[in-house]
Amino acid sequence: SKIVPEFAFYTISSNSIKKYLEKQITGSTFKSIKMADLKKTKVSIPIDVKEQQSIVDVLSAFDLHINLMEQEMSNLEIQKRGLMQQLLTGKIRVQC
Repeated sequence: SKIVPEFAFYTISSNSIKKYLEKQITGSTFKSIKMADLKKTKVSIPIDVKEQQSIVDVLSAFDLHINLMEQEMSNLEIQKRGLMQQLLTGKIRVQC
């Protein structure tokens, strides 16, 4: 059966697969994993390519939303630092 490349990426990037593979890695300087250990790894993959693509579409939309929210948070942190600087230097005063 076919596998949508983006689906394979999301599957390999999942935390459960990462944790499993990290346990199988050997070596301190040069890290490696045995092919036999990779072959033992079981992953559920929908047979229908349309279903895989639907999953990819949803995950991609979430990734885009997360990136936009992270950018907005970064912009707000920059704005906060600027406002705090103006308060500390006395350029702006708060009325109580």
